[in-house]
Amino acid sequence: MQATTMFVRSGAANPGRWVGGLIGAIVCLGVYLAAVSSIPNGSSSGGGFFSWDFLTMVGVGGLPIAILGGRALLPAARSGGWLTAIAVGLGFGLLAPPLGGIEVIVFEIAQSAGSSSRSGGDVLSLLALSPIVLIYSYVVVVVTVPAGILWALIVRAIPQRGLDSVQAGTDALAESLRQVVRRLAG
Repeated sequence: MQATTMFVRSGAANPGRWVGGLIGAIVCLGVYLAAVSSIPNGSSSGGGFFSWDFLTMVGVGGLPIAILGGRALLPAARSGGWLTAIAVGLGFGLLAPPLGGIEVIVFEIAQSAGSSSRSGGDVLSLLALSPIVLIYSYVVVVVTVPAGILWALIVRAIPQRGLDSVQAGTDALAESLRQVVRRLAG
């Protein structure tokens, strides 16, 4: 059996990483819109896992994870073949739910820190509930895994020359902005 080592290049050597984040956001919003459109008209917007409120919370809460994860995982998804991309997408989809659970916990702790009506006990109870939140966060895995695989297939399908040209355009824009700042400062 032959061992294979896969190297993922650093950020500067991976042009267009922001494209991975952009595609992550687009896939996240697309999955959200598809899920919301599957709710029958006139149905209650009350509680439940697949209600309007829950899906909106998952869709909006998933955007930062989709953007940052898409940006970070772009090199890994493009480093090998299609099976590597699918494996990275599967991992992305499995990693997103607990990250969303952590996001909810941190958001609630930040809210309680800014509120004078909440006590320190609220923070402790949120931390005590965090293992349960992390376990129940996997209820959305039926949405995040297909979204992760779809993201990986899209970023793998982008030709390298396309990412190179995006990077060249981004570099030219950054240089123009630097020159403007130098003129304003000098």
